[in-house]
Amino acid sequence: MDELATAAQAAQEEFSAATEGSPVSPCPDGSEGFSINRALAQVRRWLLGHFTQQNSNSCVVASSRNMIHELTGENISEEDLQQEMRELMGKPDHDFETTPINPAYAAQLLEKHGVKTQTHRNIASEDLPATLNGKPALIGFKDPGHRVMLEGVDIDEDGNRTYKVRDPDPAYGGRTREMSQEEFDAKYNPQAIVIVCERAP
Repeated sequence: MDELATAAQAAQEEFSAATEGSPVSPCPDGSEGFSINRALAQVRRWLLGHFTQQNSNSCVVASSRNMIHELTGENISEEDLQQEMRELMGKPDHDFETTPINPAYAAQLLEKHGVKTQTHRNIASEDLPATLNGKPALIGFKDPGHRVMLEGVDIDEDGNRTYKVRDPDPAYGGRTREMSQEEFDAKYNPQAIVIVCERAP
């Protein structure tokens, strides 16, 4: 219940900020505003965690699903997103259980669902905070290759970094991993593309 209360409070604060000064006025053009879908997405994540991948090699699709859900509030099934990904790749028979995919296709899938993306290459872990600039991103892990969502990087007053990772591997139960610099560097692949995301206007 504590998690539900926290999520509900965050949703109420978002609503209050969006409607301050007029309980019925619409949000200004170009503003983020209040989205009931995104508020509900936040509550769902607090209660149930993020989505986990349904197949051995569907981490790109599952992480894209988590990003879409986070930024737009849309809850699209992984089956539907897998089918869309097959169409984007031009491979109608692709098997996500046996064969991985190029993570660059994630940017196309995200853009299709209202998520603006910027793709970066060869980003060292210490440069991720500046690259993200407060936004979430899809990043690559190694040994084995794996695609996850990086919520952000917290830096304490002593300069220690905590990387907040939504890993779609079912082993983590849909709960955000908080990784130290050492833990993160052991898994992060700086050669993999970094897809920085934000909600499209």
